[in-house]
Amino acid sequence: MSTPNLIVNPEKFELVAGVSEDYTIELTNVGYDAIIFRLLTTSPDRYIVRHTKGVIRGNSSMKVMVSINKQYVQDHQHDDTKIVKDDFRVESALLEESDIVEPRFANVPQLIKEKKNAHPENIVKKMIRCHLRLDAAATGTSPSVGSAPASRPNAEAASAAPAKAAGTAMTAKQMEANTLREKNQREEVGTQTQMSMAKKAALVLMVLALLYTLLLR
Repeated sequence: MSTPNLIVNPEKFELVAGVSEDYTIELTNVGYDAIIFRLLTTSPDRYIVRHTKGVIRGNSSMKVMVSINKQYVQDHQHDDTKIVKDDFRVESALLEESDIVEPRFANVPQLIKEKKNAHPENIVKKMIRCHLRLDAAATGTSPSVGSAPASRPNAEAASAAPAKAAGTAMTAKQMEANTLREKNQREEVGTQTQMSMAKKAALVLMVLALLYTLLLR
């Protein structure tokens, strides 16, 4: 079984309490098959996330909103630590015909867990780094992070964290090549189908013409 072609943009971002408390992450399925995903974080008490799970159709995107949990900021406003680093992990898998997705994607995390236990090589994992500043005046030596999801191309984002397929790293170029190959295959099948339908239509017309000739006699 193949693996999902998922691009995450960006792969790192920053939230600042009282300044920029929300951030949008875009998940893009560049393949033709639908995929399921779930999003996990190392510190769920610090963030409010929408959506943490879902289904992304082929050649489609879904936006995930990450917000600071204001209650956490209030509870830790007197702490000495003003800058924290957390990780988010996106796990995705292909949606199979036998998979039944419940309303609001309630069972998607369980589906991914079962697939992960059965065939871990079919699960694609993407890591996202978040820098959270509890004080807007706090400074640090951490590397700069993106200020908007569109701050860099999807291809660049994918190349920094290649998907692993069957134990082999897959770069953004390889994903694009796979997508193009799938597209060409689908177009070839579509062309063959159209030609077959045209032949059938011509045959039907010939039969009708013959019947009409016989009736005139």
